[in-house]
Amino acid sequence: FPNAVLYPHTRIGADCRIHSGAVIGADGFGVHNGPNGPIKVPHIGGVEIADRVEIGANSTIDRGFISSTCVGSDTTIDNMVHIGHNCSIGERVLIAAQTGLSGSVHIGSDTRIGGQVGVVEHVHIGKGAQIGAQSGVMRNVADGQRVLGTPAQEAMKTMRMYAALQQSVDMDASSD
Repeated sequence: FPNAVLYPHTRIGADCRIHSGAVIGADGFGVHNGPNGPIKVPHIGGVEIADRVEIGANSTIDRGFISSTCVGSDTTIDNMVHIGHNCSIGERVLIAAQTGLSGSVHIGSDTRIGGQVGVVEHVHIGKGAQIGAQSGVMRNVADGQRVLGTPAQEAMKTMRMYAALQQSVDMDASSD
């Protein structure tokens, strides 16, 4: 679609849809502290997008540091999603709007990620996992696990904590 940008060393599979404003293959966040301030480290890898991938408007996928950032077939990336350098995303993954993946995140196939999720670098999210909206994922998520909250933890545990907190607030309000 109009105004989508594909940098060099970007490979796009068959039947992909890349919406307006998407940027694929820009440098990742390669800044290190040097003796005289920040030093930019160039990224020389690429981006590999498999077949039948949809990339939403204004989403960004950074090229890899040395190897490639990869997105598996039949994956859908919503609008305004950021995928950092060296990420590896499996097949049939759904990622909702405003999600940000730091560098070197690995996501297994058939995973679902809600909107506004943040994932720190070097985390592995297993096959078939589900990440609830607005979660902050700071450690690995097992295959098939459902997590929610910040920090993200087992979804039912988080919902029980929210319910207990709400009950506590309701009790405080009734004692006024």
